This record gives sequence, structure tokens and C-alpha cells, in this order.
Amino acid sequence: MKMCRTLQIVAASFLAFCALSATTEAQQRFDGVTLRVATYGGPWGDGIKQLIGPEFAKLGGTLEIVTGAPRGHLAKLIVARGDEPPFDLCEVDEPAAPQFMRANVLQKFDVSKLSNAGGLISPILHDGHLVPDWVFEDGVVYNEDKFKELGISAPRRYSDLINPKLKGRVGVPNITGGLGLFVVYGFTIDAGGSVTNIKPGLENLKKLGATQYFSGNLAAQTALISGDIWANFMGSSWAIRLQRANYKWAKFALLKVGDNVGIWERGHMGLAKGSRHVAAANWFMNELISPKIQLELAKRAGNVPVNKEAIAELDKDPLVHGVLRLDPKDIANMRRVDFGDIDVSAWTDEWDRTMLH
Repeated sequence: MKMCRTLQIVAASFLAFCALSATTEAQQRFDGVTLRVATYGGPWGDGIKQLIGPEFAKLGGTLEIVTGAPRGHLAKLIVARGDEPPFDLCEVDEPAAPQFMRANVLQKFDVSKLSNAGGLISPILHDGHLVPDWVFEDGVVYNEDKFKELGISAPRRYSDLINPKLKGRVGVPNITGGLGLFVVYGFTIDAGGSVTNIKPGLENLKKLGATQYFSGNLAAQTALISGDIWANFMGSSWAIRLQRANYKWAKFALLKVGDNVGIWERGHMGLAKGSRHVAAANWFMNELISPKIQLELAKRAGNVPVNKEAIAELDKDPLVHGVLRLDPKDIANMRRVDFGDIDVSAWTDEWDRTMLH
């Protein structure tokens, strides 16, 4: 009987401890904490502020959005190394990810705090340093009306855009932006080149006769609307945005990349080394990858969610379903690009020699 009584006491103590732990976690607060998140402007950054900011405020904190590109975030973290970082979290795109890791400016997330991580369609990378937060399906956005007028079929390969009727009317993103690197990659594989020999891809790319190289998607979108260009290599989200703005001619095509169709471009969030708000950062990240937030952000920005449940729900939207390819088999067949194997500086030098002369 004494042994049974002892076991009862131990069990009761354990249950009380679990209840206290659960209560403590449920009542986690961030009074006086200002969490600084370096991310993109426009619908994405605004969406994060509007969707997560109020929930963070309920816990006593303030969410501050700092807009900019990943390369800029990296430069700021390098300058501040050893001191308090200029922000707590920042976007890390695929081209910049190897540079972030080499610079050693990030710390690991506490993955045990990310209860929503089990629903991710893309893995957490670099042993907890990079948590996925968005995806783009990369291909070409084109003016369907113009293509029909010219008797040109919907493009299926990068080389399909090398057409005398389209010369000078196909926009190309500059290699200095992340998207430009993916375009060079696509043209290179299509032309039989490799990550160590991009010359064939650049030679084909130059045949488009592009009169300018866009530094941002917004400028390319403006050129598409004005009719200055009739196609542009970009993510599917821009076709969704154009169609929602009643430009029904905006169509999107995934392009063949070797044995794959389309490029699966992933974005991640990193936690700045030296951040004083690690607990708040983990809370924020778990919110960001939740089904609800991922779905709402995708509706606003046109990207693909990283949460599987959100993807399935988003695919019910007729407009989105007509642009994005969200079937698991289609997603699995898109090309993933490993920038750890790519010398971006060498690519840029080759671009300058080929495209600018």
C-alpha cells in the first residue's frame, strides 16, 4: 500500500508539472519586445505586418518590418557582426543562402518550438538555420493575346522565346537580382550547358535581343502592361496579380529544365546571430509557417505556401488553380537549384562578357 501511495504522489506531481508547463507556455508573453523582421515590401511585408502584428501585440510585443533584399540584409549583418544585429529575423533567398552560411551571421531556430514545422512541404535547412517561408514557381509570364495574334504557341522551353517575331519584346531580369540567376540556369540547362559552363545559355539568352535587363519584377510588370514587352521570365505570382487586376491576357507557363518542368524557387527566414529576442523569433516563425498565415499571405502575394494544408486549400481558388501547379506530382517534378554548387561571381563575370558586349 505504501508503494502504491508513493506512486500516486509521483504521478500527481508529474501531472501537476505538465499542467504548469502547458500553462506557462500558453501564457508566454513578450511585453516590451520589439521584434524586427527584415523582409520584402509590398503585399508580402504588408501581409506579415497585418496578419501577425496584431497577434504579437496581444502578447505585449511590437512587430517592426524592415524592407529590403536578402543581399542587403546580409551586408548589414556582416557590418554589425559582434554587435547587436540591426534586425532579429531576415529573408534569405536561395542564391544568397550559401553566403549567409559562410558569413556565420545566423543562429539556429529552436525547432522544438516550431509545432507547425510538421506541415512543411520544403525542409528546414542547414541544421535549423533556415526555415522555409515562401515558394515561387518560376517560368514565363506572357501576353496570350499577342502570342495568338502573332501565331505563336504557348512556350514550353526557354528556347521557344527565341523567335524573330518576339525579338526585343521579351524582358530579361538582370543577373544581379536573384531571379536573373534562375533564368540563366534555365537557359543554360536548356542549351546543354552546366553550372560550370553557362556560356551556351547566355548565348541563347542574348538572341532574345532584350533592350533592357530588369532589376525588379515591378518594372517588368509595368512594361508588360504598357506593351513594351510581351513576355518576361518571372514567378507565377505575377500572372496571378495581373489577372486579379483584370489583365486577362496574362498567362503563365512553366518551362522545361532537363527532365523537370518549372523551377521551384524557395525562400527562407533566418535568425540573426546576437538577437536578444530568440523566444519571440521562434514564436513568430511558428506563426509564419502556420496553415492560416501561409494561406492568407499566398492569397495576397500570389506565391505558393510552404504549408501543405494551405496549398490544398489555395488550390480550390479557380484563378490560382489555372495558374499554379499545385498537384504533389507536379511539385515533385520541378527543378530545385543548389546554389552551393554555383560560383555566382563567375556567373556574373560571364554575363558581363557575353550580355553587355
